[in-house]
Amino acid sequence: MKTVAFVDDDTLVRAGLRTALDWHSIGFAVSGDFASAEDALVGLREHPVDVVVTDIVMGAMSGLDLIEQLAVDQLHTRFVVLTSYEEFEYARKALRLGAVDYILKSNLDPDRVREVFERIARDESLPGGTAAGMERDAGSGAAHGERPLERYLADPCAPDALVAGPAGYRPIALVLIVESNGTDRDDHAGSVAIIDAITQALSTATPQAAPRLADLGAGAIGLLLHVPTADADTIRHYALLVQNTIELYSNIAVSVFAAGPDPAASGRGPSVVGYPATVRELFRRARSIAEMRFYGRPAKPVIDDPAVRTSGMSTAERDWFFGAEERIAHEFVRGRADAVHDAIGRFCDRVCELRVRPDDARELLHAVAQRIERCAHELGVVERSTDASTLAKQLRDCREWNAARARIDRFADSMFDETQLYLRDHVNTTVERAKGYVHDHFTRRVSLGEVAKACGVNRTYLSRLFHKATGRTFTEYLTHVRIEEAKRLLFARPGTYVYEIALEVGYEESGHFSRHFREWTGLSPTEYRARQLAQGTHESSS
Repeated sequence: MKTVAFVDDDTLVRAGLRTALDWHSIGFAVSGDFASAEDALVGLREHPVDVVVTDIVMGAMSGLDLIEQLAVDQLHTRFVVLTSYEEFEYARKALRLGAVDYILKSNLDPDRVREVFERIARDESLPGGTAAGMERDAGSGAAHGERPLERYLADPCAPDALVAGPAGYRPIALVLIVESNGTDRDDHAGSVAIIDAITQALSTATPQAAPRLADLGAGAIGLLLHVPTADADTIRHYALLVQNTIELYSNIAVSVFAAGPDPAASGRGPSVVGYPATVRELFRRARSIAEMRFYGRPAKPVIDDPAVRTSGMSTAERDWFFGAEERIAHEFVRGRADAVHDAIGRFCDRVCELRVRPDDARELLHAVAQRIERCAHELGVVERSTDASTLAKQLRDCREWNAARARIDRFADSMFDETQLYLRDHVNTTVERAKGYVHDHFTRRVSLGEVAKACGVNRTYLSRLFHKATGRTFTEYLTHVRIEEAKRLLFARPGTYVYEIALEVGYEESGHFSRHFREWTGLSPTEYRARQLAQGTHESSS
């Protein structure tokens, strides 16, 4: 019986997962659940399970952090992530970290959950299975599988047997950088479709090399081959063979870089550098190629380049970016185009300065776009010529930082212009309708949400419009209308009690009315009436 645990900060989601299936009927026992990634990390290290189902966005520690930390010392644990459409880029990252599948929260139905877990149950590489699960289909490009290679690269203690090749063959590593075709088709490096196409092509042409692939992120695919000798000519030969084979069989354009034994090799063809001691070192170089290319540095393999990051962002760095994102949103709502542009510029400069990993850089820019999009929506903009999900696809196709930066600049400019045009066309009409509604209904209890619904906008948007158009909050404007009517009635009907006038202008409690009246006029209702009657005139203000 395999074991499963659930990690989600929503009690109802955890309860829903527990009751979604008859877990025993498909070979699983529910080991427990956790309300935070921190608790799960402690509990699952003490009591490992076969499968962890985790939410992505939780408190200080995310589901991605949990996967990354558990994957290091629990090689046999499988991960399934819960995600929503707006978090789908995080789900992609989770798959790169080793998650086997994802489940959309909007589709948390028993059939989908059963489908995922029945597939996991058939995976013989889980404890209790056989080695066949790791060595399946030896005649195909998936010989030895992609997951063992990715786990090997992630775990410094993994046995070298995971990447062992035929007897007498030596490993070499290539990095394949898939060239964007400039379309919106989801063919970014690392996608399942591209890896499958490349694997099939190479297995057909070079089955003896036992090709295995891993998504390196940063727009690159790592390829492990085994060759009879690892001299520079052989490595260059295989690199060119790989490039030509992929383009011939898969119609995918790639740039190929290789790691081999001759640091002095030069001339045409793939780059070649000194042969390191381990496969991990090969792939660390390969990763650096893609990252240097992204930031416009020379595209040559290196061993130790301090400008290339090998880890994710620290908590302090993420906090800085979150604060910068909020500053961008603040300036966007205030309608200050230059300030928005400057804030985005500082954000992007910081990304480049820190040499954030390219996939993280793309996610940061996408988060900025989502924040701007939410601001536009809160301001009432419904129809837009672009959206953050479209930008996410465009960012995945960007192989250079400058291209990604230009994308976010154009997105922000477009959203800003459309928002300001909408506000100019609709603000006066909406505010006048809201003011009219207040004048018609102020004699009873009336809320901002009620007025916003009557005007066909959301309450946050209406609140901002009121303040921008009148210089007052909605509550202040409602109080103004009520006090002005009370002043008129106090003068026109001197025999009416104050509490009666309070009720007529919408106050349910006369003490509350009297306090508001004094704050507004500097006088009590009785003092105001006496003064106005003595003067013989009614004072009103706009």
